Amino acid sequence: MITIKQHQIFEAEIVRQCAPTLAGIKIANLFTYTFSCNEECFNAISSVRKILSDKSIYIELLKYNIISHRALLLVYRKNSLQKTLCNYETQDFLREQGFESPASYQEVIEELVWRLNNSSVFPHEIGLLLGYPLEDVKAYMATPHSPGLCSGCWKAYSNPEQAQYYFEKCHHCVNSYVENYLRGMPLEQLAVAV
Repeated sequence: MITIKQHQIFEAEIVRQCAPTLAGIKIANLFTYTFSCNEECFNAISSVRKILSDKSIYIELLKYNIISHRALLLVYRKNSLQKTLCNYETQDFLREQGFESPASYQEVIEELVWRLNNSSVFPHEIGLLLGYPLEDVKAYMATPHSPGLCSGCWKAYSNPEQAQYYFEKCHHCVNSYVENYLRGMPLEQLAVAV
């Protein structure tokens, strides 16, 4: 059984890590969270799923360590994700990366879950699910140690002005959402339907 305090702490972390997705600014956010036990993990995720699904926002457990109780979670907007992944250039890139038929967001998520749990190499193509520009994902994968042109939510290699504007918008959103959550605004009100 998950306590009210555990649930509030988990919700607060979702707000802190995923405010841009909750606000409809970003397609998805990826973050890690350490639960106190396995039961807390599955109960907390189930509870948050019920709250967010009314706003067409979903949460997926991508990877979980049953010993450390550490979870890798993806909070995403299904329609935005599907639209992004239907782009021809994105589809071609995913095929080049070994995705057999990246026709739907579910297939891409399933493949990423498999890669995260069965490979020692992190699948950086996950950046596409997070809304990172394809050019930047490609550039990072080719030269991960390059500083890029600027960084924020990701390391930008193209359009630094546009990326910097987006980073600042996300930063402002996080500050505003955390402040509102701490003032008592519940998660279901912070999550915006788009």
